[in-house]
Amino acid sequence: NALAEIPETVSTLEDRLNLGISSTTYAILFKYGKLRKSFEYYPFHDWFGRFIALPEIEKYGDAFCVNVTSRPVPENKRDACDGSFIRQLPGPNGGLFLADRGSEGRWLFKFHADGFNPEGLRLRGRTNSTTVMGLICLNLPLHMANDPAYMYIPGLIQGPHEPNPKNGASNHYLKILMDDLAPAYERGITPYSTYGSHGLG
Repeated sequence: NALAEIPETVSTLEDRLNLGISSTTYAILFKYGKLRKSFEYYPFHDWFGRFIALPEIEKYGDAFCVNVTSRPVPENKRDACDGSFIRQLPGPNGGLFLADRGSEGRWLFKFHADGFNPEGLRLRGRTNSTTVMGLICLNLPLHMANDPAYMYIPGLIQGPHEPNPKNGASNHYLKILMDDLAPAYERGITPYSTYGSHGLG
């Protein structure tokens, strides 16, 4: 049943969401010289190395790029590969990110963040809120992209309140993520191995 599927430990939750990678602890906010809040960040490079080693992931990634670059923008748009934005997205070396990729794999992700009450819903409304950040891989088929098993979760922002977007309270957390993603875009990532490189795919 549904209750049996709820993880009972943090380690179980980490294994389900981030393929068993280890987190790095960041101090986010200090008050009067004392640590007030910390952030457990799961490095993107570590996650991607595990992600690319999963069966069929490389094939889906390449098929997405071919599908986008081999046909014009369709009049009726149904998914991410139908838009003009990803076709015009500049690459790190002056060309187009997808069309001028050469023999390299190119991966696109959609960022999402949402708050939830870890204590469950109550009649009087939410009294506590934890924010989960996630990156959804657009290269994957929709049923896989929306499956938590294939999502990248950088970390959970502790409550009791959601970060206030008006004063940029989430920027501290986003900077940690962007410091990982920027080099991945500019220089790329070379995994130690992939599912295909072992002759398994």
